[in-house]
Amino acid sequence: MEGCRITVAQHHMSTTLTSFIAASAILIDQRDTELGTYANVFQTVSRPNSTLLSDVYCKDCDRLVGVHDANENSHRLYKSRLTVHDSSMQGPQSFPASTFICAQLLTLIETSAIRRVVVYTDSESEISGILLWMFNPDIYYSSSKKGAKAYRAMKVFYKHIEKPLKVLEENSNTMEELLLPQLDMNEFQESLRQSTNVLPQSARTFQDWQVGLVDRYERSATGQGVMDENPLTRKAGNMSDLPEGMEELYV
Repeated sequence: MEGCRITVAQHHMSTTLTSFIAASAILIDQRDTELGTYANVFQTVSRPNSTLLSDVYCKDCDRLVGVHDANENSHRLYKSRLTVHDSSMQGPQSFPASTFICAQLLTLIETSAIRRVVVYTDSESEISGILLWMFNPDIYYSSSKKGAKAYRAMKVFYKHIEKPLKVLEENSNTMEELLLPQLDMNEFQESLRQSTNVLPQSARTFQDWQVGLVDRYERSATGQGVMDENPLTRKAGNMSDLPEGMEELYV
């Protein structure tokens, strides 16, 4: 949301003058958008065939930034649709949807210890989804297609599925769910496809799964700080510095 500066504090419920920050969204009380801090910043457009949900747009740039839920009486602003402005930064900063989706997936692993997640959208016209198997939540990789840096990511297996709600009902004890807005879903599917193409041809599939990478957020997105602590991923100046048996890896 270029040009719109949003500053919120972390609270557990959305009331006037306070907001709630989740992994992928910011919940702002409707009264603040009418008379308070964010007056004249947003406009809502009703969704066809829905009495509860309305899309929220930025008045300045006319960009879709979230959804209004009449039950919550709040605007839910998606972080992937916002731009961060901070005096300590050199310029405005934004992040792709996959960054926040990865944060949600990591939260699911920590809270439920379940590694399979059905990802689907809130669109009434969308009847398909993605089944994710979070194989390794923390790896580093590099690719000539993305430059010389090392990137931190989650390695996932994924497949496209029909009728995701039915899949969830039949596997409620072994699968979690992740509901995404349609725009984030589209972007996430494309990022998975691109990440698969980064991998060697022989590593792009596993049985009937496709293999992909979901980038994790790092303040310094190089991976070098952690990578350099591992003798297997740094150039050794002196072979005697390496643990026994590892010298041959550098020959």
